[in-house]
Amino acid sequence: MKQFIDRQQQDTGCLFRRLPSASSSSCDHSKRSAIEDNKYIDQKVRPPHADRARRGRDPAYDQSGGRSIFSIRARNLLEKENTINKILRKVQEEELRENHPYFDKPLFIVGREHRFRKFCRTIVRARFNASKADPITGAVKNTKYHQLYDLLGLVTYLDWVMIVVTICSCISMMFESPFTRVMHAPTLQIGEYVFVIFMSIELNLKIMADGLFFTPTAVIRDFGGVMDIFIYLVSLIFLCWLPPDVPPESGAQLLMMLRSLRPLRIFKLVPQMRKVVREVIKGFKEIFLVSILLLTLMLVFASFGVQLFAGKLAKCNDPNIEERVDCLGIFRINVSVSKNLNMKLKLGEKKPGFWVPRVWANPRNFNFDNVGTAMLTLFEVLSLKGWVEVRDVIIHRVGSIHGIYIHVFVFLGCMIGLTLFVGVVIANFNENKVRRAHF
Repeated sequence: MKQFIDRQQQDTGCLFRRLPSASSSSCDHSKRSAIEDNKYIDQKVRPPHADRARRGRDPAYDQSGGRSIFSIRARNLLEKENTINKILRKVQEEELRENHPYFDKPLFIVGREHRFRKFCRTIVRARFNASKADPITGAVKNTKYHQLYDLLGLVTYLDWVMIVVTICSCISMMFESPFTRVMHAPTLQIGEYVFVIFMSIELNLKIMADGLFFTPTAVIRDFGGVMDIFIYLVSLIFLCWLPPDVPPESGAQLLMMLRSLRPLRIFKLVPQMRKVVREVIKGFKEIFLVSILLLTLMLVFASFGVQLFAGKLAKCNDPNIEERVDCLGIFRINVSVSKNLNMKLKLGEKKPGFWVPRVWANPRNFNFDNVGTAMLTLFEVLSLKGWVEVRDVIIHRVGSIHGIYIHVFVFLGCMIGLTLFVGVVIANFNENKVRRAHF
């Protein structure tokens, strides 16, 4: 570990020497050593539970911080390397500003130090200061409203306004129906006008402050910025057009469908929601493995169910027929208009009814005649919707002991399998939290 720290300090000096001029030949050794050092840290730095086992035995162990001294020094070196990378980025940006006159100019028109751009930046980046520090001592004041302060300081004021406007616009979309279109309801059009006007102001301010593209903090620099521009253009075109009719498979119907992407702006504006989506994407491998586990479990139970219930759930629609060979011809179904109909019938009269053919068929929603339909049945059971009906039909037509089949599958599939999806996301959160706390 000591050799690693000495080598890292040498590389740090090399990085500082590279600040005036960034030549490609001097970067090779630093890049290779940085890659080796990252691998070395992943292998050598121990997790917190391993540090607890070393407590009291290792003299190089920090009792106050709960980590070894080498781990703390490695973390400091990583932070120093991140700081150096930021300095290098700033140096590169300054060189681009000097050598390229149109760099960091919104729309190639507004200057870098223009008053109007500074004014737009002030509006775009205005944020509630969640940490109320004492101006004299510098200590942070703890108030009973600190949770509210943290919530207000989560995003900027402009983003809070757009979150409220987007939610109100989505609420107005909820009142639309085939009989109440937004084109024919002036009240619903107010929400469309408000959303387009506020989003126009937001995009103009952000473009003037950070630029549309070819700037360090451009609006279109990731998928979220492209999605914002796309949602704005769809809303603007629809509001300018407002087609009187929406025929099927037409451009008007396509615009109505694309308006449903509007709630995604909330995920773009709130950083915590983006973190949740990022954790779900990072845990795609574990979620895929859990899905494979559930599909394997369903395949096993489907094959077992085919062997048990194939052809045994079918029944004749005539309740008086028990065997399939007798399920032929037609039979009469009596219809009762009211509970007091029998009192109104005259002597010798029959209840009204109609004749229907006898049919030997499976239940209307499910069967276990093959593996495909059995897996569809178990998938419905896995959603806990209608599984009691499946169990009752199996018990009534096959036997009460066979009801255990459904109960075992519900326990293994729902109580264990589906909870693994939530467990994967929680495990990713905890793993990242431990990693941030360790380094």
